[in-house]
Parts: sequence; C-alpha cells; structure tokens
Amino acid sequence: MIQYPAELPLPLQDGYGYTTVDPMRATPMVTGRRRYRKVHSYVPSELTFNFVFEEDEAAFFEAWYARTLNDGLEWFEMPLQLPAGFTTYQVHFIGMYGKVELTQVKRWRYSINAELKQRPLIPEGWEQFPEYWFNKNVIDVSANREWPEA
Repeated sequence: MIQYPAELPLPLQDGYGYTTVDPMRATPMVTGRRRYRKVHSYVPSELTFNFVFEEDEAAFFEAWYARTLNDGLEWFEMPLQLPAGFTTYQVHFIGMYGKVELTQVKRWRYSINAELKQRPLIPEGWEQFPEYWFNKNVIDVSANREWPEA
C-alpha cells in the first residue's frame, strides 16, 4: 500500500471534517409508517481538509500525486485524527485537488476532498464494554506501572 510521505505535513484543523453516507433507506407504508432497511454495510466517509505546504513541499506533493498516485487513482495510507483516534486510514482523493492559493511568500494552501475506505469506528467489541473504553487510559497507565516487564 502506498504511504503518505512522512516528510509532508498533516492536514490543518481549519476546515477539517468528514461526512458519512447513510446506509439506511426508508420505504413509506400505506399506514403512514415507514419500513427501514440497511442497503449496504460499506459506508464511505468523505473527508474535507486543507494543507499548507512550503514551496518545496508543494512541488513534491504535486509530483507524488501525479506519479505515485497516478493522478489520484490509487488508494494510500495516511495518519489522520478522527473520533476513533489518531491512526492510519486508507484514503483516496476524490478528483483532482481543488483550489490552490498562495498564502504567504512561499506557502501554498491546498483544499482537498478524499474518501475513507472504511468507516472510522473503534475496534469491534469495545461497544460492549463502555466502562473499559472510557477508562482505557487509566488501565494502560496502571498496567504499565504495575507490570512494566509484560
């Protein structure tokens, strides 16, 4: 899998966010109620983010996008901060990167839309144990303090 270059900065918080596609459809019934069904389990999430690159980084990014990603056709892995945590996600750019504007003498701002391959959820099974999920940091610190050799 292609990796996002570690030498390039991560997205800015400004304008950073994502939306998900609704996997559910509703069918109106004669009684006025609706019947709901899940249409698909693969639920893509669309990301919106901005980068600010220095001149050398911008030139590298454009070449990486054109040659390594085959003008955005290829999927790649990138570390991102999402509600499920800061981890590596599989990402695909949606079309060509958008507006590119000069923000300072040698700094360029890129606006990009991308798609996540998987919906950003916490690992399966944790929703069954909320008391552990919400105290996972305390458990981690305690375990490392009490059993450092483990």
